[in-house]
Amino acid sequence: MRSRKIMCALLAALLLAFPAPAFAEPIYEDGIVTIPEEELEFNEITLPEPITAASEDFPNDPEYSMQWNTLMVRPEKVYSSRAFGKQIKIAVIDSGSPSKHPDIGGNIAVEEDFTQNKAGLYDSYGHCTFISGIIGADTDNGIGIAGVLPEVSIYSLRGLEGRTGYISDISNAINAAVDTHGCDVINLSLTTPSDLTSLRAAIAHAVESGAIVVAASGNKSGSNKGTELLYPAAYDGVIGVGAIDKNKIRGSFSHYNASVDACAPGVDVYSTLISGGYGTGRGTSYAAPYVAAAAAVAKYYEPGIDSAGFMDLLSKTCEPLGGAAQGERNDEYGYGMVDFQNIIEYYESREIPKPSEAPEPSEAPEPSGSPEPSGSPEPSGTPEPSEAPEPSGSPEPEPDMPASVENVNINRTENGAEISLTAANNSDAQIAGDIYICAYNDFGALLEAEIINDVEPGPRSSVEFTRLVNIPNGTDKIKIFYWTHTLTPLSSVVISD
Repeated sequence: MRSRKIMCALLAALLLAFPAPAFAEPIYEDGIVTIPEEELEFNEITLPEPITAASEDFPNDPEYSMQWNTLMVRPEKVYSSRAFGKQIKIAVIDSGSPSKHPDIGGNIAVEEDFTQNKAGLYDSYGHCTFISGIIGADTDNGIGIAGVLPEVSIYSLRGLEGRTGYISDISNAINAAVDTHGCDVINLSLTTPSDLTSLRAAIAHAVESGAIVVAASGNKSGSNKGTELLYPAAYDGVIGVGAIDKNKIRGSFSHYNASVDACAPGVDVYSTLISGGYGTGRGTSYAAPYVAAAAAVAKYYEPGIDSAGFMDLLSKTCEPLGGAAQGERNDEYGYGMVDFQNIIEYYESREIPKPSEAPEPSEAPEPSGSPEPSGSPEPSGTPEPSEAPEPSGSPEPEPDMPASVENVNINRTENGAEISLTAANNSDAQIAGDIYICAYNDFGALLEAEIINDVEPGPRSSVEFTRLVNIPNGTDKIKIFYWTHTLTPLSSVVISD
């Protein structure tokens, strides 16, 4: 089946190129990669009918019930286990780090910019923010939504400037994900019609290293009818992903061809927006992160699994669609919809020991290239998501928000800490909301949360509060969120404990 991808690509190239060889690689060995068309048309809405989770083992995030897309892939066993930890690394090579969103940050391990024009670390377009929310929005923190993985290390490697980027930048980011960071999974929610040597070589290197590479199959638009093969999804060893709706029907835009190996929700899915709030988006880009998260679960149970092994796992665990039987694929759905419960039950039935029961990970060889010494700090240029620790007592408010939390002062007591703060309304409108004081450990897990309800400073005014809160042992950071009652962010600050 894998050889069909290249054969179909060559045939398409010959047809498109006749009579002139337009498919030939540019001499300068670079090209443009894009976010698939028709994406980023987000709607900041509240879905009308919340869905009830099938199990009590689901997060306390209040908008989790809105995530039909996550509920449909049956993640309850992932949440109940709570063991799919930070040792699994997913590289999301996209439009920049999403860590400025108030509900993302606990799972962001590294931020780097690989763009030629140095576009910056942070997502200024929204694509990566939406994708990262699906994979690893902060879970069980009492606000917003939940990522499908409660704990994971997301390596946010920027290769796009807006909706486009250079293939060379993407290739460099792929190589760094493998050689510098030793990532287990690479998510590429981007496409190009060009089969360039640099991209082909970077993908081959990643696959040979044992990383599982997942890519969006593409969205049809204009003259693109949806049957064309796009890269990197069309490369051998890459897991290509199509999009389905809540009825498990292929999205009208989703490509259908030999590059599709599996499918996942991608039509009006609910996730994090660059505005700091939540809304819906559609595209194969948003189906791919579900399969990338499934690859992370497989890597947790079976660290040595590679792309071929993961493809076999998908054939055994995906829910077949389009009239296919288990283990059969078709061009619309691949082997079917990814199903987390089936994956975990597959491993549990085989009685493969979890990493906590198996020999230490140090027995496994480091990826070839430049392995990271155990316990060594990240290279310069890859700061923690909070950038530098804010000065205790006077953190800077987050810019471009209608309110701010100021004059934060923390006095340790025998039973916790006394926290005083000022909530300021910087706008001419009336503001009402709640303030969340959250304590996190160094893994980004929520330890304690205190809520100050109904904080309503008038226009251009402020109110002061003092609260005695429990600050558990092991607290690494305190995050203070000021949200409206509908969980739209008004302000946020981070304080190193």
